[in-house]
Amino acid sequence: MVDNDKANNTYTDIMSDGGMDPRNKKEALGEDLQAMKGVNRFEVIDEEGRSYVKYLNKDEGIKFSLQDDNRTLKVFIDSTSWKSQL
Repeated sequence: MVDNDKANNTYTDIMSDGGMDPRNKKEALGEDLQAMKGVNRFEVIDEEGRSYVKYLNKDEGIKFSLQDDNRTLKVFIDSTSWKSQL
C-alpha cells in the first residue's frame, strides 16, 4: 500500500466528503483546480508506487475530462488545449 504523506503534500480525495459541508468542498476543489495551473509533473500512483511519471515541458499543461457517465477520467498533456481553459 502507498503511504500518502499528507503532512507534506496537498491531497484531495474527490471520492469522500470527509465530513465537509458540500459548499466548502466545492470551494476547496476549485482552489485545487486553480493551483493545478502551475503543475509541471504528473504522476500516477498505484499499490506498487509510482507507475507513471511525466515531467512537463514549459509549454505543456494538463487538462482532464470525465467521460462514460463520469466513470472514466482522461488526462491530456499537451501544449495547446490546456491553454483554452485559462
